[in-house]
Amino acid sequence: MGAFRFLEHTADLRVECRAESLADLLETAALALYAVAFHRRRQGTNVERHIDLAADTREQLLVRWLQELIFLMDVERFAATVFDIGTANETALAATLRGYQYEPADRAEEVKAATYHELEVKKDAEGYVARLIFDL
Repeated sequence: MGAFRFLEHTADLRVECRAESLADLLETAALALYAVAFHRRRQGTNVERHIDLAADTREQLLVRWLQELIFLMDVERFAATVFDIGTANETALAATLRGYQYEPADRAEEVKAATYHELEVKKDAEGYVARLIFDL
């Protein structure tokens, strides 16, 4: 499992995520999103969602992934607790998410979007690092 930390940013919220694999990076970014969006999360797994994404770059894949999670939060009140990422490469993602429908009181911040502004996803000797901004 990877790690994330919040960075200084003038208006919105900037986060840096690190993980050994691209699949772990995507999950870590999801957990960073949830850390902003929720006061607390439960451990339920009675709801399941499938996500299949294609993208031109790993940066686009990361943003599309987070946008899909934001959509599921906003429209279906879905929060994932288990991420089963079957395929994660530079341009494709297939995942099964298990989680629960949260109560409105569980929400903390409204995250409007994961943005492309100052977005970077790099691979180095230790794995992957991503820096992105959430529009609040």
